[in-house]
Amino acid sequence: SLIYSLRHMVEYIINHKRPHTADIILLAAPYEYSTSFGKGTKNGPAAFKYCFKIQLELFENHTKTMPARNFKISYLELKQLKKRNFSPQKMIDLISEYYIKFFPAKFILLIGGEHTVTLGAIKAITQKNKDFTVVQIDAHPDLRDNDHDYNTQNPSSLAHSCVMRRIIEQYKLKTVQIGIRTYSPQEYQYAQKKKLTIFEWNSSPPLISKIIKKINI
Repeated sequence: SLIYSLRHMVEYIINHKRPHTADIILLAAPYEYSTSFGKGTKNGPAAFKYCFKIQLELFENHTKTMPARNFKISYLELKQLKKRNFSPQKMIDLISEYYIKFFPAKFILLIGGEHTVTLGAIKAITQKNKDFTVVQIDAHPDLRDNDHDYNTQNPSSLAHSCVMRRIIEQYKLKTVQIGIRTYSPQEYQYAQKKKLTIFEWNSSPPLISKIIKKINI
């Protein structure tokens, strides 16, 4: 059909098969373990890959360039993470193991999966550099110490709602959080106590320059 032909004529963002010789790696982490509301985060990487193939424009209007023509872009999926009952700590270790193979020589974009996949990248990056700021864009601050208030069967400090707390306490990193619109009481108290930099969601969004200044401090 015409649609089939057009879809296969379009240049593909993912243009290189071998991660070791690529410039950019899309590291897919289809992991879902601690989600507490809607399910389906494990399908995120596949959805991204589909969009990259038939929906995403190659032209980047800010730089007026076509990056996919200038860089080798590879897709690497950690299929092991699809297994049932793959523990959060094992997931973090696996992502870190793969991330560290390519970082910092390659530009890596980690695609989840639930929020906890972030800790795998953080674990790897902090082995090379501990002086950087983690910027989170989210509706929730993920500052719980554990998820016992909504998960009484198997509470964990590595739940998706605890990611930023682990980044602050375990990895000792500075954070800037953007778009936060709701907290648990414990999260709000923690944010106030630690004097965290949080740009909340409201009708008057902060200037980009103000956010960047906080990131660079």
